[in-house]
Amino acid sequence: VGALGFGWRWTVAAIAVFGAAFALVALPVARGFPERIKKPAAEDRPSSRPTLAGVRRGASALLSSAGLMGLALLSFLTSAAAWCIRTYSPQLLTAGYDIAPGTANLLVSGMLVVGAGTILVGGALTDRVGPGTVALGGYAALAGLAALLASGSLPLALVVLILPFSGTISVSRPARSTLADRLSERADLGKNFAVVTIGISLGGAVAPPAFGALIDLAGVHVTFGVVAVLGLLSFGLTRWLLGRVDGSARRPQAAPSD
Repeated sequence: VGALGFGWRWTVAAIAVFGAAFALVALPVARGFPERIKKPAAEDRPSSRPTLAGVRRGASALLSSAGLMGLALLSFLTSAAAWCIRTYSPQLLTAGYDIAPGTANLLVSGMLVVGAGTILVGGALTDRVGPGTVALGGYAALAGLAALLASGSLPLALVVLILPFSGTISVSRPARSTLADRLSERADLGKNFAVVTIGISLGGAVAPPAFGALIDLAGVHVTFGVVAVLGLLSFGLTRWLLGRVDGSARRPQAAPSD
């Protein structure tokens, strides 16, 4: 909408219209879900109402779980990297490769479309080859592409590598969710996914100002070099997490608890 010259108000209005249209489609579909999806089975529900002491014990158990804390840290790292990619890739293309702003924005839009599609690919691959392989492959690709693009030395024809850039994180999201499932008991799934979501939210809160300040201080090439480091850290942390779960994390079959 903005590219058509309508201004930011029309852009925000278009987002609102698309959101309302999605709600009109999603709500009837959600009402048709089976009852077992809408709420947990009777045997999986807590036998008593939560108390303050129980909440404290639950929080203490979460904090003492090295695997879940590692997964929250992984979520933080990948969320920060994703925010930097989405927010500052146009600046990388314009400042690092002298690409016109309009062309840079089109490339980044294409990157986001590719990233959305790779979530479906990641889900299929996770079911077929296992979450460990998918997550490690995605984070290795993140580190490699970030390093190549940050170098500023790619031939102009290879700048299209920006298209799968955010997809390296998107493809690993289903695998990360599966690892969270494997690290959880049935009754703790909600709380444990909440911990992962906190890591994602913190990454989104910290990354834009932190990377913006880094661009001002050291430049866009150094900033995307840091994204490559985040990819390497995510790769290493995932390797460590795979040692915290049973062998089912490396295989596509479900864990016994599933």
